[in-house]
Amino acid sequence: MKTFCGIDIGLKGGLAVIDENCKILKLLSLQTKKNQQGKEELNAAWLYENLPIDGDLQPLCSLTTIEALKSFGNEGRTSLWSFGTSNGKTLAILEITNSPYIAIDPKIWKEKYLKGTKKDKSAAIGYVLQRFPGVDLKQGKSQFQDGLADALMLALYSKDVFTNDCRS
Repeated sequence: MKTFCGIDIGLKGGLAVIDENCKILKLLSLQTKKNQQGKEELNAAWLYENLPIDGDLQPLCSLTTIEALKSFGNEGRTSLWSFGTSNGKTLAILEITNSPYIAIDPKIWKEKYLKGTKKDKSAAIGYVLQRFPGVDLKQGKSQFQDGLADALMLALYSKDVFTNDCRS
């Protein structure tokens, strides 16, 4: 069975794993920890423990997709630093585990799946709720978690790229 991963590397991001039939095998909110300055950052140990690898540190995901690191100019230095730190930690873990991955511009996957919408957080959540009936995007919180929706869409993008499946 082939599996596909998506990682939204933001501090409120998520990790999603689906199989070739789009069955959700894993959907988790990323865990953070406080760094030496007391700021939240991605808990790399948690990501390593939850990324699907076998006992020999070989990847179980056929392809993992993350968002390409990009600055939008309207973000503060702290936000960019945090995102860059998460990106570096994620890339290091993917390389250590020999996980095949691609980094994709958010505009590309949003255009593929959210065509005709505002391509915002609400549109992503709506798409995922429709595409994956019964999915729990709240996971104990009062509101839907857009990071989980993005992670699932990135996993779906992995599957579509790997299998050359252009259906959405």
